[in-house]
Amino acid sequence: MAQKQEILAQQLIKQIQSDKFVPIYYLMGTESYYIDMVSDWVEQNLLTEEEKEFNQIVLYATSETKIDTIISTARRYPLVASKQVVIIKEAQNIRQLDNLEYYLNRPMPSTVLLFCHKNGSLDMRKKIAGKMAKLGTVFMKSDALRDYQLPDFIEDYVHHQKLTIKHKATIMLAEHIGTDLQRMASEIDKLVLVMAPNQIEITPDLIEINIGISKEFNNFELTAAVAAKDYAKTMQIVHYFESNPKGMVLVTTLIPLYDFFANLMQAYYVPNKDSYSIAKTLGVQDWLVKKQYIPAMSLYTGLKTMQIIGLIRYADATAKGAAGTSSKTDGDILRELIFQIFH
Repeated sequence: MAQKQEILAQQLIKQIQSDKFVPIYYLMGTESYYIDMVSDWVEQNLLTEEEKEFNQIVLYATSETKIDTIISTARRYPLVASKQVVIIKEAQNIRQLDNLEYYLNRPMPSTVLLFCHKNGSLDMRKKIAGKMAKLGTVFMKSDALRDYQLPDFIEDYVHHQKLTIKHKATIMLAEHIGTDLQRMASEIDKLVLVMAPNQIEITPDLIEINIGISKEFNNFELTAAVAAKDYAKTMQIVHYFESNPKGMVLVTTLIPLYDFFANLMQAYYVPNKDSYSIAKTLGVQDWLVKKQYIPAMSLYTGLKTMQIIGLIRYADATAKGAAGTSSKTDGDILRELIFQIFH
């Protein structure tokens, strides 16, 4: 299922593509991927190559950028074209945005003025935001994805390229790369480039070979082994981590373990214990509930789950030197935690 931000971005692109544009677009938020999706499309497609030479201006705002410069640029008439495009990147750096009010009083109908405000959002309580809204400004807010939303993003991105991806490969990418969507898209693009001509599925093997993520020994596999109460597999992964200390950051390893047991604790309180109800409550995918959470509920009691959450918190504090036992290695802490979880 496509992310809400992507749906909004695609809708905005279609609106602009159909020439139903408004004088100002203000793209903002903590996730730059969707802001770039819209601005890159506008920059690359709204005008022809011939029209771009005189009618497309891209300005990178700094703290010294004067709003008068933006206004004078936006008020220009297009040359040998029906419209001009003015894109303001890094708009969060503009200090005198309130002065844009002079332009709002008489905007150029032939100018598409697009602001790209990253790492934050315009305060919609400000007077200038109200003025822009009255003019019909389209605001698009792009928020950072949560960890549990990453699998959907990865699968959507892969499907758009008319390919498929195995669930395990999806989790490997989500765990290794995290919520940096630009980097995620770049890594997937690299995988697509090295795929054989007749290959249509991204597999764990492909990721292991080309990105260097072990398909057998990673945080996802550790969590899965603990969830299944597979002590032999768990200790095999712990031993691998200890043998490859550069590949393990204990604090990072503890995060998926904590998330799993915190979710498991919450699952006990879901009135209907079917996979759909649990998945909806936890905000995870249905297949993961069927594979890990429901089986784990028969292996760990609610009381034991609560105790494990406390153990993981203590291990995290120890790893950060806050529990008075900073002399322990990450391997020591992890081995002790696993022993306590299983006993």
